[in-house]
Amino acid sequence: MNLDALNDVQREAVLYDNGPQLVFAGAGSGKTRVITTKIAYLVAQKGLRPWEIMALTFTNKAAREMRERVEKLCGLEVESMWIGTFHSICLRLLRRYSAELPWPSSFVIYDDSDQEKMVVQTMRELDLDTKRFNPRSFQHFINSAKHFARSAEDRELVNDEPLNGKMRQVYRRYTEKMVSAGAMDFGDLIFQLLRLIEQNEGVRRELQSRWRYLLVDEFQDTNVVQYLLIRQLAAHHQICVVGDDDQSIYRWRGASIENIYRFEVDFPNTAVFKLEQNYRSTQTILDAANAVIVKNPQRADKRLWTENQRGQKIRYERTLTERHEADFVASEVLKLKRTFDYPLSEIAIFYRTNAQSRVLEDALRAKNLPYVVVGGFKFYERAEIKDLMAYLKVAVNPRDDVNLLRVINTPPRGIGKTTLDRLTTYQAANDVCLYDAIVATIPVESRRKTQKALSDVRRLIDELHSQYTELNALRMTELVLDRTEYVEYLKREDTIEAESRVENVHELLNACSEFVRVASDPSAAGFLDQIALESDIDQLDEPLEMVTMMTIHSSKGLEFGAVFLIGMEDGLFPHFNSKEREALEEERRLCYVAFTRARERLFITNARSRRRFNGPPVVNPPSPFLDDVPRELLDTDAFMNMPSQRQRQFSSSMPNHVARVPRDALRPGSHADDESQLVAEERGDVGPLGRAIDGGRGETDRFGREIDRSEAQIHDEHSIDRRFAGATSAESAGSFEIGATVYHTKFGKGVVQHASGVGPFSRITVRFPNHGVRKIVAKFLQPM
Repeated sequence: MNLDALNDVQREAVLYDNGPQLVFAGAGSGKTRVITTKIAYLVAQKGLRPWEIMALTFTNKAAREMRERVEKLCGLEVESMWIGTFHSICLRLLRRYSAELPWPSSFVIYDDSDQEKMVVQTMRELDLDTKRFNPRSFQHFINSAKHFARSAEDRELVNDEPLNGKMRQVYRRYTEKMVSAGAMDFGDLIFQLLRLIEQNEGVRRELQSRWRYLLVDEFQDTNVVQYLLIRQLAAHHQICVVGDDDQSIYRWRGASIENIYRFEVDFPNTAVFKLEQNYRSTQTILDAANAVIVKNPQRADKRLWTENQRGQKIRYERTLTERHEADFVASEVLKLKRTFDYPLSEIAIFYRTNAQSRVLEDALRAKNLPYVVVGGFKFYERAEIKDLMAYLKVAVNPRDDVNLLRVINTPPRGIGKTTLDRLTTYQAANDVCLYDAIVATIPVESRRKTQKALSDVRRLIDELHSQYTELNALRMTELVLDRTEYVEYLKREDTIEAESRVENVHELLNACSEFVRVASDPSAAGFLDQIALESDIDQLDEPLEMVTMMTIHSSKGLEFGAVFLIGMEDGLFPHFNSKEREALEEERRLCYVAFTRARERLFITNARSRRRFNGPPVVNPPSPFLDDVPRELLDTDAFMNMPSQRQRQFSSSMPNHVARVPRDALRPGSHADDESQLVAEERGDVGPLGRAIDGGRGETDRFGREIDRSEAQIHDEHSIDRRFAGATSAESAGSFEIGATVYHTKFGKGVVQHASGVGPFSRITVRFPNHGVRKIVAKFLQPM
């Protein structure tokens, strides 16, 4: 078997077969080549039969690629090989051993939506009010328990939190109902196989002797239950795991970076190999990535290098606002296409949160640059945005049945399927629109609760319709949010996904605000027309070549000729919810992943002032990760008028105070040069990346960051509702006095030790009896 295509370390990893091995595979270092060549080597040279090898990965795409490469290397059919995702292989085994399970062999798989409906049914059966107790929170509890291999009876799930007993009760009954329904959720596929192996000695012996060699790809992404399953299946210690602790970015999804460090403990005499030669990126890009990731203290020591060219310097651009940032990115994309002949499919734009995509989409559309949003809908196609747009459409035209049907029970008002069926039956019999059916049904509705709900809907529609010609698009959207309490409805879910949806709502308000400032017809109807026209154009003859837009999390495993990494600002990336050590280290790994997706060109941008959460413009310092990138790697005009190195060193030790942006600098359409716009830089009050070296601080927002008031007046004193734009008194740090008792859903009751910051994202230091001292964001604490 010819191994000449491998480098020395790759070859050593392929040939090693004397027990467990851990391969640290840096970004772009050829890990798939190592895995597939090792499989081929085990078959061709070591005499293993194809069905005696199991290879586990995380995506169907990776599994398909692995099979194709192995088949090409071996010249054999690979159908008998166990190559697949954790879920697909576990499902296959559960079907095979269904006689040992309480589930029938024909059990079905529930997706997230099906699972939530089953949780709701369970809660209702147990007389738990689904309005008082959020079903998604119970669903999250069940899924998290399975990620940690915990059943409802497991004592590890027991604590003194008030909701804990109810959640375990729902989990227990939910499992019983799932068995009765002949259904499993995705978490069951791995968890139930692990339980079967642990509890059934016959099955355990058979599976542990079934495969002579086990390989695991993307090992850093495994969670606890997956790791325990691997440990059971590889009891013979003939196992090779391949991963990169520097690319562990899914902690929020249950992945445990500890697995990669724990492996050598659970599998003694592990041979460790480090793939450090990169075949993807230029040395400049790798030097920047290395400089960022080396600051993480808990990591395997390694450094990427390449025989590729040093390449172009990294372009760094600090713009005035997010609109200027988006315009810069769109212009540079156009330049790459026209001047450097880059296919649009070789260009990607990465951002930390989905809410950042809207301004970019506007800028790309303005230059007729086609794009695709990966890992999510385009901004105006997201569910929460479609809900609010539907309200605006109903306000303009109450006879719009499609959009009224979408929002009639969103947020939930108690109008169920039976009522909707009666309304649609009345519609059909009397040839009227849904609104007219509601009006006609109210007087004859026998159930008072339903009658009230329908009356509330009618009053809401009437009010919105009466105001849409009087209020502009921004004020109309604020009116919808106020009357429906839509943001409060999203917040009650209390999940990471809900936070992202709230950010998208605030981004819609930003879009309305920008529209109102420049439109000749600033009404809601005018706003709807503009969005409809843009959507229609975007769908006409969409070319195959498109710019790719995605979150950094979605970019894992991909590569592009040119990458734009936007929003590199402290509080956005790293995210303001990631100040704790472990979370900040993961943000740094996320930055490393973003850098190493680029092959030839990397652009980094940020904005001095950014509108976030429907608030006034906030001036944020650049991301601290940029401080780690050596200056000589960057190509930028941002270093003009920079202070001395001594001042820079001084600035790095000071708080991240930032200079105000001059009032005129934020005026829409203003494109004055940096020297006239940034008075602070002219004075030398900021460091080379925009960090202030002056200790002065102006007015701060609820996140403790300095506010520029030049555009703050847009949100005047008479704004319809400020509840969704600012912190309530209960959320402010001042409400958590030292010594006060608070409650947290995970850690239970605790006593406040210290409080800092302003608003729902202030940091509260709390001592919990069973969990020690923790720093918690105020919004996740409840005063008692």
